[in-house]
Amino acid sequence: MSLLLLFSWSGNALAYTGEKTPSGIPLTELEKRIDDFMSKYVGETSPGAAVVLIKDGEIIFSKGYGYADIENEIRVDPSETIFEYGSISKLFVYTTIMRLWEEGRIDLRVALLTTNKNRPTMEQTLREFQPMQVYKPGEVSAYSNYAVGLAS
Repeated sequence: MSLLLLFSWSGNALAYTGEKTPSGIPLTELEKRIDDFMSKYVGETSPGAAVVLIKDGEIIFSKGYGYADIENEIRVDPSETIFEYGSISKLFVYTTIMRLWEEGRIDLRVALLTTNKNRPTMEQTLREFQPMQVYKPGEVSAYSNYAVGLAS
């Protein structure tokens, strides 16, 4: 099971016609676009997911897709289904940090200026703790946090 999306943005009230999401999707087309997208994955690569969109602190779209429990045929209900958090939380952390940096609320350079001289560099750490299960692209599907270190 996967928690797919949780979006939040600010703007005018939903009642205005012609209003769009930040990516340009008219709100009147939103449910169909999400349904079309979800139909490609739910039941194929994921048994179930939930999509919740928040605008100005209000839920404007909330819908479950597929099953939270396949064996007992319990469908996903965004207001009831509990999703375990996992690597998806990394994306929320990265996005939040970058938004704070773009707004000038944090300074990422501070971390570079206050490093502990006794602590190994990121390069040293990545070289020392490189996982044994590194494969050529496309050969093996394997979960690893190593790529997160490389990206940072």
